Amino acid sequence: DTRLVPSDAAARIGDLSLHGNMDPEDVGANLGKVKLQPRRPGETIKVAETVLKRRDRNLKAAAQRAEQVAKVRKQQKEYKKGKLNIIRAEKLVKNQRTRTMDEHRLKTQQKKKKPKLQKGQVLSVCRNGREGGTREVKKALRELGLSKRHLMTFHLNNEET
Repeated sequence: DTRLVPSDAAARIGDLSLHGNMDPEDVGANLGKVKLQPRRPGETIKVAETVLKRRDRNLKAAAQRAEQVAKVRKQQKEYKKGKLNIIRAEKLVKNQRTRTMDEHRLKTQQKKKKPKLQKGQVLSVCRNGREGGTREVKKALRELGLSKRHLMTFHLNNEET
């Protein structure tokens, strides 16, 4: 059973030239296929149709096997996670502590003087990886475009920011 790989097929078959005539809309099972054409127009292709059909079947079988493997891996991953989304009591306590610390920080921050407007036209605003925070903090982060953790945005340097 010899398979023709598009890159070296022309070297094995003397009469054929491989042209990469692929449609831009041609997606999916036909991805990577090469249209076989005779070297001189009017000649016949000397690769048997059975070889071409077998190659198509092999591609389809490989795609089905890959799909089954992906499905099994996904099931294994979900099984490892567990069916219930269990939250430990320590995590709840930790979240509550961070929330209260955040509230305290916000109160003390309001008493302090606002910093002077720094030189420069653009500010980079970065959100760290810590979870939690009060509603006010999360609302302010959303307004800055930082809805998820580990994000960074750029804003104009003005009184508003």
